[in-house]
Amino acid sequence: WASWCPPCRREMPVLEQGQSDYPGVRFVYANQGESAEIIRGYLLEEGLRLDNVVSDPHSDLARALGGSGLPTTVLIGSDGTLVNSHVGPLSRASLHHFVNPHLQE
Repeated sequence: WASWCPPCRREMPVLEQGQSDYPGVRFVYANQGESAEIIRGYLLEEGLRLDNVVSDPHSDLARALGGSGLPTTVLIGSDGTLVNSHVGPLSRASLHHFVNPHLQE
């Protein structure tokens, strides 16, 4: 995600809510190419309380995961393998369909 990306901005509140809706999933928010100051300012301005925000200043993660656009959401299993990926913003319903099949009961 990036603060300048309109689809990312629309998706962030959905992912913030996902932290509560899916407590068994560790959400990590990897910002692509922005400074810590810009990231902090955006989160404060939007009132977002996100756990696990990391900065990827050179977009290394996007390249490693084969990201083709922003936002890209990836689901990584507990064994470290890529389980699912989605390019574009997720709604609350699409986040549910993205995550739910992979949750252990």
